[in-house]
Amino acid sequence: MLFRLSDRILKEFSEKLDETLRVVERIADKIDKKWLELPKPIKCKAYGVDGSKGCERFSGVVLYAVSGVAVGDELFELHDVTTLKPYKHIDERIRLHMSLMELRAGAMVDDVDLILLDGTLSGFIIRPPVYAEKNTYKNLENCYELSNLLNEFLELLELWWDDIKKDVKEGRGRRETLLSRSKYFEKIEKSYRKGNNQDRENLVVLLEYIEYLHALNKVLDKDVAFVAKSFYTNEFVDSQELTDTPILEMLALKQFGEEKAAYIPFKRKNTEKWSLEPETTLSKFILKKFKNIKNIINNINAAFLRLIDYGNIYLVESNRKVDDELIGMLISLEADGYLLPLIHAHRYAEIKRKELKQMMLALISAMNNPRYRLLLKKGREAIED
Repeated sequence: MLFRLSDRILKEFSEKLDETLRVVERIADKIDKKWLELPKPIKCKAYGVDGSKGCERFSGVVLYAVSGVAVGDELFELHDVTTLKPYKHIDERIRLHMSLMELRAGAMVDDVDLILLDGTLSGFIIRPPVYAEKNTYKNLENCYELSNLLNEFLELLELWWDDIKKDVKEGRGRRETLLSRSKYFEKIEKSYRKGNNQDRENLVVLLEYIEYLHALNKVLDKDVAFVAKSFYTNEFVDSQELTDTPILEMLALKQFGEEKAAYIPFKRKNTEKWSLEPETTLSKFILKKFKNIKNIINNINAAFLRLIDYGNIYLVESNRKVDDELIGMLISLEADGYLLPLIHAHRYAEIKRKELKQMMLALISAMNNPRYRLLLKKGREAIED
């Protein structure tokens, strides 16, 4: 039987909207924040960064592709088609790998005024490893000389990063991208074992996370602005039932009488909720080795920004001061209410996603040896056309 709208459903929805609107008006009346007029555009040299991913899950293997692109006067791109093991935390690890590729692409850019990334800086910082249990860290410390292991891994990672950057800039970006899944992992894992104990699976995941933080720390050497199209913040609202967006819209209507292009700068709060257990070998290592991350954890500059009248509101987060200068640079990059470098980066990342999808399908088709059939079955085949 087809579901049809009833008068009851329409009435309940209307009442809910009216109730929410009254709450929004009441909260907006108590807020003393004001929208600021937009400054004049300031010409700048900027790059947009984006990434893409795709995944094919089979009975015996997970095959996936990730890419990261930085688009501006030049094009820097990294991509990888690889398998995933151990088979745990699949979605989170693929997303982390994609984010790492984006950050590395951005970190390759030189002689630039501003690098733009999709998403939030706070989200990139507080994104935890795919496990966050205290027992996991404790077990790794019991199995390995973790501090020495991490120090050697970071030394190798610096050399690894230099090689990747050189390859990409010379048009040879076709190597494996993760040091944590290379032959060096076997050497490090065995060298720092305490006796016969080992926890290889969790160590791989941990080192993937270290690579991600290394890339984030590198891109924070530049002036960056993270721009979020969708956000669910509570900077101006204490209630968890509402987010900032409807409050911001109401503030604009009360101040200007319309949805006028403007911005509200502020300091992010609650970013001190670091995702790692304090005073562990891991958290001490991160805060000691990744100075840019340490310095920005509780010092994220932000603004809510509407680039054109009646356009969408975006959340901007940056490692530099959000003032008329930065906003003026962003305004100079505006196109159809968004930012042109991010539009170009998204389009190129989408093209790359389709290319990598075809590459994965070609790879699967080439594996026509009957011996592999038991590994390449898909559980959804029974319900797919």
